[in-house]
Amino acid sequence: MLGALDDCLQRQIVAGERLIETLRAETEALRSGAAADIEAALAPKQDALGAFTALDTEREQVLAASGWSAERETPAEWIERQDHPDRDTVLARWQRLLAIAEDCGRRNLINGALIQAGLRHSRQLLDLLSGRPPEETTSSYGPAPTRAAAGHSLGKA
Repeated sequence: MLGALDDCLQRQIVAGERLIETLRAETEALRSGAAADIEAALAPKQDALGAFTALDTEREQVLAASGWSAERETPAEWIERQDHPDRDTVLARWQRLLAIAEDCGRRNLINGALIQAGLRHSRQLLDLLSGRPPEETTSSYGPAPTRAAAGHSLGKA
C-alpha cells in the first residue's frame, strides 16, 4: 500500500506545483487590474484546483484502503509505522505535499485580499463618480471629505 500512496503523493505534488503557478499568475493578473488578464487566469486555476482536489480524494482512499484511520493517527504517523524500504522517501513526499498545500492556502489568501482591495477601490470610485456625499459612503480616499469649488463633489466637478 505504501507504493500506491507514494505514486499518489508524487502526482499530487506535481498538481500542487501547477496550482501554485496558477495562483502566481492570478496574483499578477489581479495586480495588473486588467480584466482580460484576470479572466485568462481563472480557467487554468480551476483546472489545477480540480486536479489537486481529485488527487486529495484519491490519496485519502488509498490511505483508507490501507487501514489508516484519521481518528487513530495522522498520515505521517501511519507512514512512519510502515516497514518498507521507501518509508523515508514517502514521508519526505508527504511533508513536501503539506508544504505545498500551505503555500497554496497562503497564496489564495493573498489573492483574496487583492480581490477585496479591488472591490473597495471600485466602490470608492463608483461613490465618487456618482456624486454621493462622502458622509454617505463607507470610505473615502483621504482622511477628510474633499469637495470641489462651489460645493460640488469631485464626481460632478
